[in-house]
Amino acid sequence: MKIFFPFQLGPLDLTVPRGAIYGLIGPNGAGKTTAIDLIYGMGQNDSGEIRVLGLDHQRDGVEIKRRAGYVSPELNFEVWGKVSRATRFVRGFYPNRDDAYCTQLMKTFQLEATARIAWLSFGAKINLAADNWAWNSE
Repeated sequence: MKIFFPFQLGPLDLTVPRGAIYGLIGPNGAGKTTAIDLIYGMGQNDSGEIRVLGLDHQRDGVEIKRRAGYVSPELNFEVWGKVSRATRFVRGFYPNRDDAYCTQLMKTFQLEATARIAWLSFGAKINLAADNWAWNSE
């Protein structure tokens, strides 16, 4: 639970099945970003516990970030110009990357390696971010 007087977020009880994709939907100020921030250890909850994949969000923060993805709409790959350059940059952080799986994901997300990121739709930019996270996870 997190309290910003007079607002209180929680208690929340959410179980997401393995492999599922969920979205937090609600009005501005409902606590969506705060909940995600707390899950990823960017802030301190006032009470209760936060567990992701059976891991404690504070003690096991690095492992949670390695195994669970969050794609922010504020993530911006435009500095790399083209999809291929952004993907190549992100690949450098993951020595065990699976290039064939990356290619498959790009096809699934309908991303062209030669596409200019600045010209992509908002949805395609989110797909690019999801693609760059997904092929680096287990």
